[in-house]
Amino acid sequence: MAEKVTRVLHSPGLNRDKYDWLARIAVLCGQVRADAWQRCSGVSTVLQSPYEIRDCWMAEGCDWHGLPARLGKAALADALGDIAAAREAAKVPVRKAIRHRTRGNRAERERLYSLPSGTAGTRTRSCTGRCGSSGGAAGPM
Repeated sequence: MAEKVTRVLHSPGLNRDKYDWLARIAVLCGQVRADAWQRCSGVSTVLQSPYEIRDCWMAEGCDWHGLPARLGKAALADALGDIAAAREAAKVPVRKAIRHRTRGNRAERERLYSLPSGTAGTRTRSCTGRCGSSGGAAGPM
């Protein structure tokens, strides 16, 4: 399994004002990510591409919590990638349990293996909620 890598960069011209600005941008990106996890981690957005979700947020008039749209879209795309990775990672223990419980019954194992990804008929393809309307950690500033 691949691990996430963090790069540490050094900036010789980083003064207190630039640092404060970057820290504020990081907080705002965190709010966009929290919105994405709250709105897009359910089954209603599984079939939507990141572009469809982004376009839906833009159509709703999302203000990206005060971030420039370019940075808001990047934070959303990053969060959606993490959500997709979390969904795939959640399938691993399920597959392991299926393999353990269906020893000797190949047909049942194959049927159960197809269920986590084969339930697309129960999902909808609609946007969920309004941008920043959920309150809590993901709410407007």
